[in-house]
Amino acid sequence: MPPMREAGKGRRAAPPGGGRVSIDVLPDEVLHHVLSFLLAQEAVRMCVLARRWRHLWRYTTGLRISGSAENEAVSAKKLRGFVDHLFLLRGGSPLDMCQFTLLHINDDNDDMCRIHRWIRHVQLCRVRVLSLDIRFNMDCWSRRFYMDDLPLTPTPEESLSITGYCGFNVDHRIHVYAPNLVSLWLEVFYGGVPFLDRMPSLVEAVVRIDGMDGDFCHHADSGDCEDKDCPSCYGVDGDTGCVLLQGLSEAQSLVLISDTKTFIFRRDLKCCPIFSNLKALSLNEYWCVPDDFNALTCILEHSPVLEKLTLQLFCEGPKSNVQMKGSPDPTERSNVISELLKTVEVKCEVVDYKVLNVLKFLNKLGIFVTQNVCSTFKL
Repeated sequence: MPPMREAGKGRRAAPPGGGRVSIDVLPDEVLHHVLSFLLAQEAVRMCVLARRWRHLWRYTTGLRISGSAENEAVSAKKLRGFVDHLFLLRGGSPLDMCQFTLLHINDDNDDMCRIHRWIRHVQLCRVRVLSLDIRFNMDCWSRRFYMDDLPLTPTPEESLSITGYCGFNVDHRIHVYAPNLVSLWLEVFYGGVPFLDRMPSLVEAVVRIDGMDGDFCHHADSGDCEDKDCPSCYGVDGDTGCVLLQGLSEAQSLVLISDTKTFIFRRDLKCCPIFSNLKALSLNEYWCVPDDFNALTCILEHSPVLEKLTLQLFCEGPKSNVQMKGSPDPTERSNVISELLKTVEVKCEVVDYKVLNVLKFLNKLGIFVTQNVCSTFKL
């Protein structure tokens, strides 16, 4: 029988609390991440737990800045001072994510300048994901948030999403410099379309231009009126060649949607770049109006490795009443289209004369589509 060991030898002391492990055993880096899931106000309050927690909130990897659901008007007013002091005390600690949910904001210079200052600060912290949800007071006249001339510079291997009713400056283009951007979602509701710098790492992009944007002209629909003082046709402060297409030219997948009254894409097509990596392209009816299809022809000619083309005509959303598919006929394929093009999809609500004109154009390129796998549109 082996000799008995002394009591307690070779055993670890039981942790306090009956075997339960305290959160305090976690390293600081983990606690910084845990605190990022709390509202910023709650994360700061954690400083009263213990001496070790006194400064942990300054290094959280994420900030969730939001007004309280109760007594929103008062809490939004108090939020301004809290956020100013929050950024002052945490300094330039890096951020993975920052989310703003701002309630009862006024459209005056005081609130707008403060929000712009906050955005500048989180960008200096090299924020990777920035989210803005702004709710204006009911008595505000415009209820729009205008981006100032601060360049948008996301950090490497990140996505950028600018959606909703965010307006842009009419007199000066926002410059988006994001050379390592992988994914882009841009919606322009009002103002001048942002200038996109080169994005060699871009994989996918969705760009939607609304009819209320600032790039339109009452005298020309393609940016070539004879008035040299027309900012839309001959450029505003910040214009340098192609506004959008040059920056998107290295994407692998593109969705380009625009109102027919807007011509920024057609203006860009005058110096159209080569889309050297583009394999999937989705367009709306903007590219098929007028019926000469110059815009559609141009972008197809400059997409040498395109494999899939989708035309979403006169309908909204991914679902539509009529869905037609086809592919180029090798014996009748036009030189305009890529030799790698295999699939062409046409989606619409009804096959009217406008859609038939598009189908006739596709026929000229040697592309024949079928509806419900029974009717071939060879016109």
